[in-house]
Formats: sequence, C-alpha cells, structure tokens
Amino acid sequence: ARQRNSNFIHALPRCEVGEREVGSLELLATDVQIDIHEDAKVARDSAKAHHEPAGVVSRDPWYWWGQNKLVASCGGEFRPVEVPGIKFPLHALERRGLVFAHGPEWVILTRELVEYVSHPDMADFKRLIGMHPGSDEIFWSTLVFNI
Repeated sequence: ARQRNSNFIHALPRCEVGEREVGSLELLATDVQIDIHEDAKVARDSAKAHHEPAGVVSRDPWYWWGQNKLVASCGGEFRPVEVPGIKFPLHALERRGLVFAHGPEWVILTRELVEYVSHPDMADFKRLIGMHPGSDEIFWSTLVFNI
C-alpha cells in the first residue's frame, strides 16, 4: 500500500517575532506542510497598523489563548472539569521554549507522525496539552512546531 509522505496541518503560532510571509515557517521539518491561514496576515496587518517595529512579538488573538483555566478529566471520561485556583502554565512553558500553535483538529498525518505521538514517552505532552481548554485545536499544531 502506498503511504503518504507529507503531513497536512493548518496551523497558526500563538506568537511571531518580526514579519514573515504567509506560508513560510523555516523551523519545521521538511515533511510537515503547514498552511498558514488568512488570520496570520490579518494579525500582521494589525501590528503594522499599530506601528510596531520589526522584531516585536505579535500575538494571535485566538479566543482560547486568553483562557488560562486548567481543565482535567478522570481516566477516559470525556467531560473536562475546570480545576479551581489553578491556571494553565502557558507563559511559563513558552519561557522554557515550548511554541504553542492552534488550528483545526482535522489533519492528514503520516504513519510516522502518529507512531511518534503514540510512543509512551509522549504521555506527559499529551496529558499537559489535554489540560488546556482548547486542547483539541492546539494538540497537533503545537506538536509539529516543537519537533
């Protein structure tokens, strides 16, 4: 059987430094194709309209980036519950080098990428991302930005 040799993931990083052309992400592996959608251009145009100099970090205005609640579920239970008094450590993780991104949960993946994320060493990453209220839309995008 012929297997796919490209992953197709529609992703937008939470933060970008300076200006980048839509669709160019040099930090990704060559077998991962990222389609940066129109929101990236809108965010850059908004930054330009506010006269931000090149090199300034622009932040994606996606709703879930502003939600810092931590959610948890028990075992295989589907319904997450907000954990009162505890925040998702988004900023602390970014300071340590984790790049967050979001995109639709509908993706096309190679067997190799699925096997990579299925490895037991990825359990902590999956558990961590699962604690964000927008986990279904940040899981794959955040993963490929950090490989």
